[in-house]
Amino acid sequence: MLSCFQWVQKFQKAVNNMKIINNFEISLKDMPASGETREFSVIGDANSIFSLEVKNEDGYYYNFDTNLFAATKARLNRKRIVGARFTGAINFPAAGDDDQYDIYLFAENGYDTFHAPVNEVRFPDGGLDLNSSTGSNSSLLQKVIYQYDDTTLTLTALSPNGSTVFSSMSVTNATITLARNQQLTSLPFSVVVTAHTSKAFQVSRQPNTTDIVGKVDRAIVAPVSIPNENIYPAVSDTDTVNGVIAGGGSVVKVVMDSNVADKMVVGDKITAATSTSTIDGTVESSVNVTMDHNVTTKMSVGDRVTAAEASLAVASAAGVSINNIFVKVAALSVGGDANVFALSEAINAEDGAALIFSPRCNRDLTTVVALNPDTDNVKEFSMSQNTGLVDGVTLSFSNQKNHKWSVGGIGILGLKNGAKLIGTNITAGSTISPLRDTITYETIAEDEHGGLQKTTNTVVTVTSPALETARQPATTTNGKITAQLGNITFNKQQKLALSGDTVGMYAYGQNAIKELLGVDIKLDNLSVELTKPTTTTTEATSAHATIAVADREGVINGVSQVSGIGINPLLIDPTLTTGGGLDGAGDWIMDAVQTLENGTTLTVENTSRVATITGTISINEVGLDDFTLFFDIERILSA
Repeated sequence: MLSCFQWVQKFQKAVNNMKIINNFEISLKDMPASGETREFSVIGDANSIFSLEVKNEDGYYYNFDTNLFAATKARLNRKRIVGARFTGAINFPAAGDDDQYDIYLFAENGYDTFHAPVNEVRFPDGGLDLNSSTGSNSSLLQKVIYQYDDTTLTLTALSPNGSTVFSSMSVTNATITLARNQQLTSLPFSVVVTAHTSKAFQVSRQPNTTDIVGKVDRAIVAPVSIPNENIYPAVSDTDTVNGVIAGGGSVVKVVMDSNVADKMVVGDKITAATSTSTIDGTVESSVNVTMDHNVTTKMSVGDRVTAAEASLAVASAAGVSINNIFVKVAALSVGGDANVFALSEAINAEDGAALIFSPRCNRDLTTVVALNPDTDNVKEFSMSQNTGLVDGVTLSFSNQKNHKWSVGGIGILGLKNGAKLIGTNITAGSTISPLRDTITYETIAEDEHGGLQKTTNTVVTVTSPALETARQPATTTNGKITAQLGNITFNKQQKLALSGDTVGMYAYGQNAIKELLGVDIKLDNLSVELTKPTTTTTEATSAHATIAVADREGVINGVSQVSGIGINPLLIDPTLTTGGGLDGAGDWIMDAVQTLENGTTLTVENTSRVATITGTISINEVGLDDFTLFFDIERILSA
């Protein structure tokens, strides 16, 4: 069914002989740095009149006569469509940097020519998608083509867990330069990994496509709360208070027995041990209570007071157990008596009843704010709020840990569920993963026959998606989404120290790499080979297992075997038992005696300092940026 506008347009065409330009066809794909010639077509009614203008980001205009860009304004002016299509070509030159070409198609209204009705398409951030939109509500239809520098692919190797056996290794990379939209098929490559002089490799297995890794870095901003998540799951350390902290005052600094940097970190939750004391004398409807101990050694102002299990008869004046109401310490040493304290509410209690005193930090979240806040005492820290503490009380510190975190920079763009996380403060074994914690319990009810029926029930307590966008649209640049702020959920809780870190996120395998980096590659014919080390004997050996050689590098005790002229033919390739992990001249000890001449060349089998990974790569699609792919050598080699 035609819209109202289309009916009006049809009527006007019939009355006024109005002509319509229906479409403009040209490849709008990103252009390679080398440039290219692209054909175009203007499709419309016969005798439609249009003009076409092309301008680059430097303000130069395309001259359709010279086929060059120049500062003088030029256009394809007032051209007529014969039949239903006008065709031509534009010669886009090579560029030394990224470029942009704006294409302006004018329907010449003065010649009764108009564009088809507009159909707008918008990017997630609300900007107009020129290339996906069709038609126009004016005389102008605009398109844009982006030209980008070539992309460089680097193939290399890494030890993602920073294993010490691969420390100080060097890698000779393979680099491939790709033009925009260029495809390559079965291009050979090699990546050479060289161990430190005191280390050697052996092949664990041949590589496969699951050993190739894509990596991106993301800035972790801050933890994000998940309802019902326990963000202080365990006590990380304890220490004792050195000196009384009066409750109810403004003091928030605490001196401890140890260097606070060894016991806590900023953000830790603080809890305190409780203390117990007994009542000295019957209490009848009074707020003042006499104890068997000096009250300043047992309690602080603000402590909650409850009765020990054997003293539940302690009750308010109204007869309610103090364990069922909130009663706290209001004052100490009342009337100058060191054994008397005041409660916030009058109680009744018998002589000898035991009371328990719990500091404020056990009921109101109290955290570590700063270590050595005045820079004059390494045993001092400050709290988020005042809580009274007695001298010698044990404090427990629980690290804050969160599953969900916000991400800065380009945010969650390109990240996928399952990506492996590696960083200084990342919990080992962490991946991007949805969170779903449940509680399971059983209920027993009588069935219709009078029997008992047991039912297992599951309640979801905590849930969070692996990735979620922030409450704002994605950022679009040059027609492509370039950032999407959001949050990541990890399979394991992360310490507060992660805030502000840049974390590496790894995806294994060709499909995962495509999702993470937006590059479509295929690897074939993968192989790893060791370069066999060689050395020479530096003295003659007669019927002895110890062999003096010029260089000992590249061997592993119990793995490396040796071949060469003079090696005992009855013992093929004897194994080295001593000398591995060393460099320079020295002795090797073999598992069989040998008789060798001075200067004999020996070849090491099974181990080497040098490993070469080879294969072929096919590339179907790449993104805008240079990118690097890694072989995880921890899977391929051992050292």
